[in-house]
Amino acid sequence: MPPGTTNDDWIATLWSGIWRLWYLLPREGRKRFFDEVFPILHDTKAEIMGNRTDDCYYLGYIGTKASARGRGYATKLLDHMIYKADEDNRAIYLESSHVRNNKFYAKFGFEIKKEIVLTRGPRPIRLYCMVREPQNDKSSTSVADLGTDKE
Repeated sequence: MPPGTTNDDWIATLWSGIWRLWYLLPREGRKRFFDEVFPILHDTKAEIMGNRTDDCYYLGYIGTKASARGRGYATKLLDHMIYKADEDNRAIYLESSHVRNNKFYAKFGFEIKKEIVLTRGPRPIRLYCMVREPQNDKSSTSVADLGTDKE
């Protein structure tokens, strides 16, 4: 989600399709997701990002089908998001839902800032809150910039 938008309002809930969970989850699942998990995610993002919580990109959900993995689709999505965030000089915030994803995100410059452990179910669920700070060193020269002077 771009800066200045939120996933806490009804428009974002409709747009993202999360509203469907209200009907798909049993009553206890709805309570856990909407009354427990959402507030924890919101509060943790505010804790980590501080006064930048509304001024960063938020990568809510990204995933590929098992049959499509390893083809670079997630990389292309991240590359696009990172380019835009760096261009705007803004951080990107995300929650990783599996430890194996953390290495993937680290390749793009994301760092784990906090681990959330949800313990109410039969086994703990771990979420890893990660941030990538903008990396837009304007003083560096890219390969594309070399030899383009036309005097």
